Amino acid sequence: MNRVSRFVLLVVGVFTAGAAYADLDCGNETTQQGMNICAANAARAADAALASEYQSDLKDIQADRRALLTATQEAWSSYRDAQCSLEASQFDGGTMQPFALSACRERLATERTRSLKEFWHEAIDK
Repeated sequence: MNRVSRFVLLVVGVFTAGAAYADLDCGNETTQQGMNICAANAARAADAALASEYQSDLKDIQADRRALLTATQEAWSSYRDAQCSLEASQFDGGTMQPFALSACRERLATERTRSLKEFWHEAIDK
């Protein structure tokens, strides 16, 4: 199985396993599988917050800046995917790989959301 296929299966497994562990206490989780699920849930929440901020900014900014924001977001998404794949690759094939991937995605999405808020909310002429 090639690397991309393993990665896709890994991500799908992490995201679909979450329903079985809905009652996890993520602050006290000690199993790797539980920590992977908690990290995936946190990454999804950070992605949702980022998507909300991005959509809000798209509606609020001038049309000529909208294309720039869209291009920037697409470039950032490519960067995030590559960076998180790199960070998770240190655990390639191991049980910590999904955790590392999700933790990276959460961290970068949170940073991007903060960056968008700071830039667009402080801009004088949205």
